[in-house]
Amino acid sequence: MTTRRPAPRTHARKRSLSFHMDFSFPRVDVAEKRLLRMGATKPAHQPGGKHWTVLLDPSGQPFCIHGPY
Repeated sequence: MTTRRPAPRTHARKRSLSFHMDFSFPRVDVAEKRLLRMGATKPAHQPGGKHWTVLLDPSGQPFCIHGPY
């Protein structure tokens, strides 16, 4: 499931993107570990708190992961 909303500002990127992807996983902790092993990085600044996690793909583009709604 994807949701459209403004891209979060991260310290790595000073300007907002026109869009970004949100991914829903039944087990966010498992998905996060797998994505990090695949090359994603997790910035220190997490604007979503406990609601979603911001990750960056290898090119620095942010995307969010969260549990099912």
